[in-house]
Amino acid sequence: MADPLDRKRHSALPFVMFLAWLVWLPLPLGSNRPVWLALAVAWLCATLIVILFKWLRRRFHLPRAFREAKTAWVVLFVFLLWQFLQLTAPAWMIPGFIHDAYQAARSSAPGITPDRYAGFEAMLVSIVVYGGFVCTLLLVDSMYRVKQLLWTLVWVGVVMSVITGITVMDGSQVQVLGVQLTSNGTASGSFINRNHFANYLVMTLAAGIGLLMSMQDTRRGLSWRQRVQRMAETLLGPKARLRVFLALMVITLVLTRSRMGNSAFFLSLLVAGLITLVLIRGRQRSLFILISSLVAIDIFIVGTWFGVEQVVDRIQATVSVEQDQVVINAQDRLDAITETTRMIRQAPLVGSGGGGYFARFPQFRSQDQKFMDHAHNDYLEFTANYGIPAMLLWAWFLFLSLAKSLEQLKKRNHPLALGASFTSLMAMIGMGIHSTVDFSLQIPANAVTFMVLLALPWVVSVSRKLV
Repeated sequence: MADPLDRKRHSALPFVMFLAWLVWLPLPLGSNRPVWLALAVAWLCATLIVILFKWLRRRFHLPRAFREAKTAWVVLFVFLLWQFLQLTAPAWMIPGFIHDAYQAARSSAPGITPDRYAGFEAMLVSIVVYGGFVCTLLLVDSMYRVKQLLWTLVWVGVVMSVITGITVMDGSQVQVLGVQLTSNGTASGSFINRNHFANYLVMTLAAGIGLLMSMQDTRRGLSWRQRVQRMAETLLGPKARLRVFLALMVITLVLTRSRMGNSAFFLSLLVAGLITLVLIRGRQRSLFILISSLVAIDIFIVGTWFGVEQVVDRIQATVSVEQDQVVINAQDRLDAITETTRMIRQAPLVGSGGGGYFARFPQFRSQDQKFMDHAHNDYLEFTANYGIPAMLLWAWFLFLSLAKSLEQLKKRNHPLALGASFTSLMAMIGMGIHSTVDFSLQIPANAVTFMVLLALPWVVSVSRKLV
């Protein structure tokens, strides 16, 4: 068997390439443009080629996490095969109504997808997302690298938050790679949509909270000198710096004024914290204090100074009561849900093809309904595009990842394993909530970061501590 340290040395280059890839993805519009998506695919392919080259020379060995997660990545690979089949399906597989969609999109290409170009672009997004999950399993093969990965995500979130937050509060107009960092006085970062920026911040916050949780000191029966030393480390050490970083990201999250982004963060923190408290033994007190302090600082201190009441006002304006009836002031999105449900009923098994939502939506929308290129609900749009069987494949994958996360929370073999599993759980809950009203999983940077966090429980379940 190869020496572990030698294996880490030979996989250092692809690991650095992978981290740099994660840093780059959110910068140019979340890589949600063809040119940036193509660059993301090329970068991923270069990383995989380096891994393959080292594997052929016997300088790289498949880690245990990759073998342990075999069922998960095979399920995702089956989905990729289905997506490819949608692009190349023979005529006998294409439902009759799809031909009408071809005419509407002025396309005569074969396959289920009415717009072949959009379908190809959607498949590139899926390849990038799949690559993020697989690369995490292949390259993040120790607790040391888990920590490096989490810190990388935290630093990306902090740098974007500081630059964007200052820009919003200063009222200046700053562009990065041609992207305006603010929109109508709200923080949107390097994303076009502030909600997507908020969703990305929720995941970087989850990474930071997981790191903070791994730093908790659980020793008991300490002397007064040890207690003073621990308090000094808390106030002046890495934990204090990390708490400042989390506060900076929360400030910018509030400045996005994203209703569901802020709601998803606080709800995912509380729900994941409650689940963790139920599963673990012996650390309930320290974890309860940590979560309570985060909520108190974020809501009552940071939120009060930086306008959390404006977020609350937007949430309250969404739902109102008129003449003893509840009125939801988001009719376009409600109509889109109804219309997307009709789309699903028309093709429940095969779907309308990846990227085909915008081409089919005009056939279902009412005359007073504005055009939408996405359903503002990832669950419905995904099902409409790929069909119910494909949705069940993804549900199976998410269940496997959730089960592994809960398993590691219960075992907590290592403090960082506990923190990484909490990060994954919080990300799943946060994304699950946000996806009910938005389409963050259609953005490559958000989807890849989410998949990377989902892979962490598999990694920590087999990794050993390396200093």
